[in-house]
Amino acid sequence: KKNEKIWALLVHLSMHFGYVHYDELPFEDDFWEYVIENAAKSGFNTIILDIGDGIELGSHPEIAAKGAWSRSRVRKEIERCRELGLTLIPKFNFSAGHSQWLGKYSRMISTDVYYKVCRDIIHEAYELFEHPEYIHIGMDEEDEEHARYNKEGYAMFRRGDLYWHDMRFLLDCVHETGAKPWMWYDSTLGQNPKA
Repeated sequence: KKNEKIWALLVHLSMHFGYVHYDELPFEDDFWEYVIENAAKSGFNTIILDIGDGIELGSHPEIAAKGAWSRSRVRKEIERCRELGLTLIPKFNFSAGHSQWLGKYSRMISTDVYYKVCRDIIHEAYELFEHPEYIHIGMDEEDEEHARYNKEGYAMFRRGDLYWHDMRFLLDCVHETGAKPWMWYDSTLGQNPKA
């Protein structure tokens, strides 16, 4: 509803975003039921669903973890949330420090291949989630301090102009769909944009 405040709850479908490793999606359906029912009863009107590798995206099926939700499951959950008065907003985390869910693409940040994958999945999520008003792009904790926790044996983060370039690219991808971008702000605090 226009001008209605957003009362949102962040739910991680995927936990594969930087520090946790798993072979199969560690998501419990019973707990999901509990969360959405109680969120609705408690007055929440929005669930921000951190997708990561938790959904089988047709454009890049290689990203999906074993046990990921099918596209039909996503449509079913959107409808169930709607019936409870909840809007389901898709969230990715494109922060270099939280990119494990991207699989092989997590080591290709700021390349043409990476940009194509990001655009593909943002556009697909917009269609799959039935044209949501917002798409969350994450972008938090991308700095030297957080990079040291990467268990992959390497540290990756963007700085300065490259950070701003990639952030603008992702924002543009969301705008191309007609949705509004939503992101964490903390990584922008230490950055100094020139444009």
